[in-house]
Parts: sequence; C-alpha cells; structure tokens
Amino acid sequence: MKDRYLVLISLVMVLVQTTLLQAIRIGDVIPNIMLIWLIIAIVLFGRYAGIKTAIYAGVLTDVIIGKGLGTHLLIYLTIASIIALLEEKIFKDNYITPVVLIIATTALFHTMFLFIDYFANGDIHIVRFLFGILLPEVIYNLAIGVVAYTTAFRIFMGYQMR
Repeated sequence: MKDRYLVLISLVMVLVQTTLLQAIRIGDVIPNIMLIWLIIAIVLFGRYAGIKTAIYAGVLTDVIIGKGLGTHLLIYLTIASIIALLEEKIFKDNYITPVVLIIATTALFHTMFLFIDYFANGDIHIVRFLFGILLPEVIYNLAIGVVAYTTAFRIFMGYQMR
C-alpha cells in the first residue's frame, strides 16, 4: 500500500477517534481504532506497511492528542514490531486471528501506558486499570475490530474468511 494512503487512513483514524468516538464513550473508555488499523495494516499488507503505519499513527496521535511526544510512537512501534515478527506465522483468514491480536495488543498498549504513567506520575491503580479501562476497552475493540478486520479482509483479499 502506498505511503500516502497509509498517512491518510491514519489521519482519518486519529480524527475519528478524537472526535466522533467521543460520543460513544462509556465511562472513560473509547474504542482504540488505531490499534485495529495497525493490526489490519500489518496482517493484510505486510510488515513494512505495518511499521510505516505505526510510525505515521504514532506521530499523528502524539501531535494531535498526546501529552508527551513519542509516547504513542513508542507503543505503536513496539506492537507493530512484535506482530511483524509473527506475521508469516499468522493465519490471516481465520476468525481467531483478529480476536487474539486485538486482546493482546490492547493489553500490551495499556500495560505500556501504565508503566509510562507510573514513571511520570509515581502512582499506579491496578484494579482501576484492569476493570475500569482494560476489560471494557478489550470488549469495545473486539466488537469493532472483528467486524473491521473481516470487512478489510474481504475487500483486500477478495474472499471470505474461514
């Protein structure tokens, strides 16, 4: 996929996440469509497109909504690197693939954010983190992510998933 499309889609995802998805916020939780887009980019378009997407998404997210420059970039690049290492071993046309990847990346995203927040602020709230943020966002991301992944798979690969 061409870089301009990766940048454009990443910009649209950041803008949608910061504006439209605020309307469906439950408590302090909104779905992280940037993680879903990152998974789709890596699995369907390859590791290089995924790493580029992580860079574009991380920089755009940090510039538009981030409190510290480089936080989202570091997290997205870490996630993209891990998935890129596993990209050849992933069954792309299986319904379990997006479920496992969405759960794992959401958990890794928030765990890394928790550590960064701990080192920045010095306090940590594990129970609030697990039940107030992580679990609801995993459910949110699964609801949106599986539909988005299967739709993208059908569009870009040309056939149904198994």
